Amino acid sequence: MKIVAAAVAATALAALAVPVLVFVVLLAALGGAGPAAGLAAPGTVGTGRGAVAVAWALDQLGKPYMWGATGPDAFDCSGLTLRAWQAAGVTLPRVAADQYGAGLHVPAADVQPGDLVFFADDPADPATIVHVGIAVGGGRMVDAPFTGAFVRIDAASGGGLVPLATRPG
Repeated sequence: MKIVAAAVAATALAALAVPVLVFVVLLAALGGAGPAAGLAAPGTVGTGRGAVAVAWALDQLGKPYMWGATGPDAFDCSGLTLRAWQAAGVTLPRVAADQYGAGLHVPAADVQPGDLVFFADDPADPATIVHVGIAVGGGRMVDAPFTGAFVRIDAASGGGLVPLATRPG
């Protein structure tokens, strides 16, 4: 049954032009069998509210980015995180810079699934935050990146990464 579900998911993701990596991470996160099993980093699914937020965000893969959108058909980055954590029973502020202060800060190296990771024009100054994603494990995040893109899985690293993540709730 899992192999059939994996084949259906792969076909759906291909139709949405979502990278194959998304399928690999999703299948591993959901405990799927087959060649993708075990390719996600340990802890990809997580537990508790973070796991609920991650699962909800992953269900939005392939939906379009739209500035200011909070779903259900399109999202911007902070709209996605707001709704994902709302599904987990936690209320977040609307914009990414305000979401930075909506929980416990943890070093980026200690991020767990569900934690919010931020990018800024000046990573040392949270007032310059311009983007947020939800950590899914293995150094990856689910996010709504920019106009013309879709909700997808990206690397939670690189230039602009704020050194502290936020653990809501």
